[in-house]
Amino acid sequence: MKKKPSAIFSILINILNNLNISEEYSINEISEKSGLHWKTTKEYLDLLLHLFRFSPKIKYNGENNKIQILNHSNHFEDLSLSQKILVNLYENRSFDDNSALKIKGYILNNDIDLYLEELLAKEHIYEVPDSKKYYITKAGKINVLEIYSEITKEIFNIQIPEEIQEKSVLDENKIIKKLIKQNNDILIQTKLLNAQNRELTKKLNYLYQILGSPVGKPT
Repeated sequence: MKKKPSAIFSILINILNNLNISEEYSINEISEKSGLHWKTTKEYLDLLLHLFRFSPKIKYNGENNKIQILNHSNHFEDLSLSQKILVNLYENRSFDDNSALKIKGYILNNDIDLYLEELLAKEHIYEVPDSKKYYITKAGKINVLEIYSEITKEIFNIQIPEEIQEKSVLDENKIIKKLIKQNNDILIQTKLLNAQNRELTKKLNYLYQILGSPVGKPT
């Protein structure tokens, strides 16, 4: 019986948290300690490494169903200041004068003015006069999409464990089956309505024949 992905993650996390810091361990050792197959161990460790690299550290509050960002991922921190400015404007939907943003309030850096001037010169951002607010231009948006494209390639340059793939397929199949059932229900309802319409037409024809004015013929 295959274990659920959540169970595998739980097993690995418990094993890893009980290993000695700074020591190196082989996949075989982790596999033996966890009781998981070598391939499964390798695949899920790869996933964990990707999560640690690309995901920010977050805190979840179950009382109000809100999350708090504690710090950004190392991958985001590796972006240049120019890239961070563009991504920040893009994600805040600062696309025109009305949605322009004061960058200095979001990104703290002593050299930020130099990077803003560079982006202005490249026409990647535009400054709203007398406001110290900026918004991203079309050229800047293209730059951000290129950044995201590279990140996406790195994120998905990994083989997803079969258990997760199978779960995704099963979820998709459930949705398809649900849609097919809904479609069948609609077809049945349509057939019933058509049958009722035919019956109603027969009755109307009968009445019109009595009255001397059949359906489809002018009175």
